[in-house]
Amino acid sequence: MVLIFSCGKNKHSGSNLLESMGEGERLARTIFGENSVIIAKGDLNGNGLPDILTGIVSKKENDNKYWINKGGILENDGSWNTILNLDTKLSSVKGNMVNMIDANYGYVISFDLNEVPMNIFISIADSTGGSISDEALIKWNKTEKTYEFIPNPGIIIDNNAP
Repeated sequence: MVLIFSCGKNKHSGSNLLESMGEGERLARTIFGENSVIIAKGDLNGNGLPDILTGIVSKKENDNKYWINKGGILENDGSWNTILNLDTKLSSVKGNMVNMIDANYGYVISFDLNEVPMNIFISIADSTGGSISDEALIKWNKTEKTYEFIPNPGIIIDNNAP
């Protein structure tokens, strides 16, 4: 007889994790549509909970750049919940993230899968998947436990400038 022990908290069996991801995928299809696919999964925001980045992909440029019609990030804290919604408007658990025009053709998003928390660079897409807005950053705020919108992420603001 062989006994196998697992120590430590937050251990999941492979089948439980797969079942959990399956529930998340089913919820994603309910929220975002039957053509929704998982783009990335894991602890995307670094808070110790499983997440999935999901969406309706119109075009995949490479493993970390996509044109999506709509999508978002779902997180499992005992049940799956939408913590970031990329629909005609951008919203988080705190509501709309920014006053913006409707993104009728979705977004061009890019990210680094090795970065935790994972930042998402985003711009509004046109009908061909080209960017028609400045690129912004969607970043996890661990203190507030929500995603926030950072316009013009490459510009350094000097509050001491005249």
